[in-house]
Amino acid sequence: MSESFLPCKIVDRQWAEKLLDGEVFMRALSEFGCWEASSDINDQNRKDIMEGAVASYENPNDVDCLKGLDPSFKNIIGNVTLIDQGDLQYFKVFCLYCLEFEHNRPVLPDSRVEKFGNTVVIFRDFNSFLLRLLKAIESQYLEHVELLDRINYYDINTNRRLNPLFEKTTKYAFQKELRFAFCPAEKNKFYIGPDPDNAYRIIWNKDRVTVNIGNIRDIAYSVPIGNFLDGTGIVMIGKNYFPLSGNLSAPYDYLVSKTREEMKKYKPNMVIPMVTIFGK
Repeated sequence: MSESFLPCKIVDRQWAEKLLDGEVFMRALSEFGCWEASSDINDQNRKDIMEGAVASYENPNDVDCLKGLDPSFKNIIGNVTLIDQGDLQYFKVFCLYCLEFEHNRPVLPDSRVEKFGNTVVIFRDFNSFLLRLLKAIESQYLEHVELLDRINYYDINTNRRLNPLFEKTTKYAFQKELRFAFCPAEKNKFYIGPDPDNAYRIIWNKDRVTVNIGNIRDIAYSVPIGNFLDGTGIVMIGKNYFPLSGNLSAPYDYLVSKTREEMKKYKPNMVIPMVTIFGK
């Protein structure tokens, strides 16, 4: 995973223009996973029923709630994944592709990303974009939570705990995803414990949101997907700024560091097991 990259949003032309106009559109994570049966997202590139996975197991005997299963059924289970049923599904997400660079040249994307749209918005100054986005969220919502990190891709045939908001199976590795997750919050009136004045909770609402941050054509530009795939559309080489700076006061570095600390402390209150069955 290269530290030198430009975040890019792959969408159809009409949505690219709206984004360049400053409309940042976000859906709840629930629409992409197994939580929302009525979601209109059903293509295999965006739909991932293992979104929100908190743990992966090769052996069902390692999962307490499955130890009593019929042995003949256990024998056909290839994997058990525990899916978070709490706060995470309510986060609104803005997902981007990371165009990585090696020796100051772009690493050409996998052609499968063209299924996301015919136009690519390239953020040549993502830190400025984050500043505008955070300022707009601050003005629109009294209390809120923002998280940001690149997705780590894991082998489904593994036994380990997972970061439920920032890990996906290797099936999706070609997407090289950077994910911004945001959720409104409110005072927790039912909190019992120390410092109740600073106790907040996530608002369980799955509505889509649009945050308007104003025209961003000074810090982003769009290219047709064909010119993105072959690298000819990556212009302004000397004026592109990679978001990772090594300075923790910069928006990208700060948010990623904060996110990793927060996710280390995250403990799911409720999960459901999802099993993968061996085919014949």
